[in-house]
Amino acid sequence: MTDDNPRVVLIAAPPSMGKTHSLYKMADDPGVAYLNLDLKDTPFRIPKGGMKSLKITDAKLLLDALEDLETNYPEVHTIIIDTITFAMNQYENQYVLTASDTRKAWQGYGQFYNKIMHIVKCSMKNFIILAHTYTEYSEESLAMETKVPIKGAVGKVGAEADYNIVLNARKVPTKTVEPFLEDNKLLTLTPKEERIGVKYVFQTDLTKETLSEKIRSPMGLWSDNELYINNDISLITQRLSEYYSDF
Repeated sequence: MTDDNPRVVLIAAPPSMGKTHSLYKMADDPGVAYLNLDLKDTPFRIPKGGMKSLKITDAKLLLDALEDLETNYPEVHTIIIDTITFAMNQYENQYVLTASDTRKAWQGYGQFYNKIMHIVKCSMKNFIILAHTYTEYSEESLAMETKVPIKGAVGKVGAEADYNIVLNARKVPTKTVEPFLEDNKLLTLTPKEERIGVKYVFQTDLTKETLSEKIRSPMGLWSDNELYINNDISLITQRLSEYYSDF
């Protein structure tokens, strides 16, 4: 085991920005495990023999599922958690708010998150972790800040601190992405997108309009012209494989 798995990506965005939809091209792949804590049906069909899909209704079972995938499923190359936000909400509702000793229960909340991240960081598999975000005014920085809402000590530091790769899922006007189509094989516009004038994308770097967000990646993972890429997780896992080919 290592403790520095580089193939871990946080996809952060408010609801309805296409986070789960971005998994659709991986639905046929039996080497992908999808851990569904949002407990909603996927917006695409998962065929028999395709992606391993598990709905998790008890937060602590997430740890069991992760350990099982690590130990007993060597054929699984990518694990998706949808979402870490709902995993923490589940734990709070099931094990903190119902506890007689809430102080001890909140300690357990932080330990639960740390155990998840320990498994993720010690793995050799790809991890795609989806998360909801919210934006609020920070009196400390005197500016609006967008972050993943996790409570306790983790929330004070920021959950994003655990990730070297943080991408934002967003919905933008097609005119915003058109300048980035040239020399960018990861970005296309379909006739439907051109017709409605909207494109769902992943944003790979900061712009002056998104300085409040935590977007970041290792140097060289994306070219300057790949500021926006298609809302397609398979493009990300492929790029990770290329970038970390010697790891």
